[in-house]
Amino acid sequence: MATTLQELRTPAFIVDKAAFQRNSQRMIEKAKALNLNMRPHVKTHKTWEGVLLQLGVDQFNQIVCSTLKEVEFYLDRGIKDIAYGLPISPDKLPAIADFSKRGTIHIFIDSKTAFDLVEDFAKNHNTKFSAFLKIDTGYGRAGVPLQGPHFDASIELARLLSKSEFIEFYGLYSHSGHSYVQDPKAVSFSEADRATEFANRLKEEGISVGVVSVGATPSCWLGEDFRGCTEIHPGNYIFNDTQQVAAGSCKLEDCAGTVLTRVISHKKDDGTQAVAGRRFLIDAGALALSKDLSPVPGFGLVLGHPELAVIKITQEIGLVEEKPDASTTSTLSFEERFPIGSLLRIVPNHSCLTSACFERLHVVEDGAGLVADSLAKAKISAVWERCNGW
Repeated sequence: MATTLQELRTPAFIVDKAAFQRNSQRMIEKAKALNLNMRPHVKTHKTWEGVLLQLGVDQFNQIVCSTLKEVEFYLDRGIKDIAYGLPISPDKLPAIADFSKRGTIHIFIDSKTAFDLVEDFAKNHNTKFSAFLKIDTGYGRAGVPLQGPHFDASIELARLLSKSEFIEFYGLYSHSGHSYVQDPKAVSFSEADRATEFANRLKEEGISVGVVSVGATPSCWLGEDFRGCTEIHPGNYIFNDTQQVAAGSCKLEDCAGTVLTRVISHKKDDGTQAVAGRRFLIDAGALALSKDLSPVPGFGLVLGHPELAVIKITQEIGLVEEKPDASTTSTLSFEERFPIGSLLRIVPNHSCLTSACFERLHVVEDGAGLVADSLAKAKISAVWERCNGW
């Protein structure tokens, strides 16, 4: 078992525990200050140790999961209020019915077809489900519309949920994924406004609405007015990434998840256009960094080396190049500065998908400033095993 980063086989995912804790506590404090419940999404890390930091001591005990494997994993460890964060399909219902014997599992419904499937299953199996009505407040990926020609159908679906003997209508759930590409503060305000307006309309129709759950990491970090909402559900915030930095949600030092990689080969400049420039290969490619992009150029940010960029990735290999406008005061050659076997840390573009490439996460107590010589000597304080699979 490796005890230092130098001993680790790369690529490996590194968690800066101090930054992880700061991010967790900052979001907890914001939720409390706004008198909001927080139901953190756990798909970013999928570990038991991580969720304990997310929830805080005696603060919250509700989460969102993205797979049934996660639901079972956290149920087994004592979390009893879990939202399964995808619109439901019939193949999932037997497992959710079984899990519901041990805790409250909320499903997402956003169509009359799904409602009918769930109600029929519940009738035939003598069970009952708890459901959020998934609403679309502007992202456009899933959820019933809150305007346009199908708005009346959205009202009617809420009415069916509220009257069902086999489905408990738990509340409304919106995901503001568009806050990644639009002004997060404006998106947060618009999302809360639309969700609250719809909740009020349902109340006018005699339909009681308990929970109004909204958010995504950028809108939760930067939003200031969650009018009428009762709950937020951020997820990526505990690691952050270059997407969050670009969105203004956090600073680079708030990125708690990085990929540890090694230089494995130097590409000689033979004067051709194909290999011109100073380049080397690393052992982190698409299966370690993912192929997600962000407003930051390349496939991740080389921490501590702003002069470098990950310009290309294949399955297991990344190509790193010194930027054309890079300047350095070093008297060493490029190969001397980055010898084969030397360690680098890459801040991923999307930490949720990147961490999913790994079976376990290696924890350092304080990763700030871990570059060059200090990186190799850094101690591993813990290993968090991830809950992978579906």
